[in-house]
Amino acid sequence: MKIGGIMNRGLRIDLSSRQYEYVTLKREIFEEFLGGKGLGLNMMAQMGFVDQEPFEASNPLLFVTGPLTGTSVNTSARSVLVTKSPLTKSFLDSNIGGHWGPQLKRAGLDFVMITGKSEQPVFLHITPGEVAFEAANQLWGLGKFETESLLKERFPGSRVACIGPAGENLVRFACIGTEFHRQFGRGGCGAVMGSKKLKAVVVQGKEKIQYYDPERVKYLSSRLTLDVTAHPNRMLRKEKGTAMWVRWAQELGRFLPVHNCRDVQFGDYEAITAES
Repeated sequence: MKIGGIMNRGLRIDLSSRQYEYVTLKREIFEEFLGGKGLGLNMMAQMGFVDQEPFEASNPLLFVTGPLTGTSVNTSARSVLVTKSPLTKSFLDSNIGGHWGPQLKRAGLDFVMITGKSEQPVFLHITPGEVAFEAANQLWGLGKFETESLLKERFPGSRVACIGPAGENLVRFACIGTEFHRQFGRGGCGAVMGSKKLKAVVVQGKEKIQYYDPERVKYLSSRLTLDVTAHPNRMLRKEKGTAMWVRWAQELGRFLPVHNCRDVQFGDYEAITAES
């Protein structure tokens, strides 16, 4: 079976030794897990990253893409981060849209696995075929917006994932930010990044994604775009955002997560609806 949309290449980085290596996964793994959190969680399990404490050096930060990431398919710019959560002590996956995932693919990578801890604040600059370990002492203490602005000015055309003071100080619900307003926002992954003294990851690349059947992808992508555009809930989602689900979860689905998921309905839900 041939698979399009994958670069068939990953990157492992050890912050403790400041070493890195490129690796290739068996194509059967992509056939079974495709990418994203499935691939990330499988890699953690296969490599024995199961019993680690979240702030241990061996706990990896795994940025993972999927076969559609960066392609022409509508809404396909998603990527996921997998690690052990300092908030729950369990496996964590958090995903974002925007340009971060597609840029990883253009750097020739399906995933980046970061382990170890740096003794001093550092940021990574990843380009096709090379990883630079750069001092981040002057960035340490800055907020995410200022950090990203400075790094994008230094590396034009790059995409940046970074933490602010919350991640640096190991706040257990700290986020990793990218594209200023997009966040890997679940489970405290920013604190894991801070525990590694890793301020930011900067990625640049221009490699092209190879399709298995370019014409078929183009046709299906256009059909999907038309279907999404014509869907009656599209404008509702645009107007009300994710909060539209509060009313639906309460009144129709009975799946509103309440009191740490002990309940599925909330008596005062009207106060937190999209309309409110």
